[in-house]
Amino acid sequence: AITGGDDPQHPPSHLMIWDDHQRKYIADLEFKTKVTGVKLRRDVILVTIIDRAYKYKISGLELLNSYETVFNPKGIAAINKEGDVVVAVPGNVVGSVIVDREYGDQCIIGAHTNNISNIALNPNGNRLATSSDRGTLIRVWDTITQEQLFEFRRGIETATITTLSFDLDTTRLLVSSSKGTVHIFSLNQEKQVNRKSSLTYISDYLPSYFSSEWSSVSFEVPDNSICAFSKNID
Repeated sequence: AITGGDDPQHPPSHLMIWDDHQRKYIADLEFKTKVTGVKLRRDVILVTIIDRAYKYKISGLELLNSYETVFNPKGIAAINKEGDVVVAVPGNVVGSVIVDREYGDQCIIGAHTNNISNIALNPNGNRLATSSDRGTLIRVWDTITQEQLFEFRRGIETATITTLSFDLDTTRLLVSSSKGTVHIFSLNQEKQVNRKSSLTYISDYLPSYFSSEWSSVSFEVPDNSICAFSKNID
């Protein structure tokens, strides 16, 4: 899928779909405003514009659903990689996320009080990670029950979250930001791996900072880096 880049051959409101096997464009989708993002898997394409998102079936480019979003110039959206299709896009209320499961009810998760800055789905789509414009807290949700499973603290200073990424087994979550630090959080609910304050025993009487879960691993990278887990290697 091609939207044009810095020197587009086509208007930025057009999405050109290229078939690499046939070496030619096979479709031209026109929207009312500039295309801000595209997410692909083998059977579905998810397109975002300034204030809406559209889910198409790749075969025949049938429109499956559309979603009204808040102002979304960064094209924030997520689609899972395997199994039944699950998509997630910002809702039309600040801080909310629409989750649409292929064979389940569409739901809205009130994830944050500030604008959503990044979202990610794990491979099978049953977990959603979210961050807001503040970038201090990362939350993980069950997309079936809409239950909040984790709340992780990246830091105390505002930052732009550049990466949210689950590993293939959904055992860890990677977070990078404009601050130049990568944090890896454990998603193991049975064993305490992430760091916590030594004052958690009186956390009910202290600010929420002291009850937060901190990353189990962190390291420095250049500011605004985008990172990812590698595939598992035997």
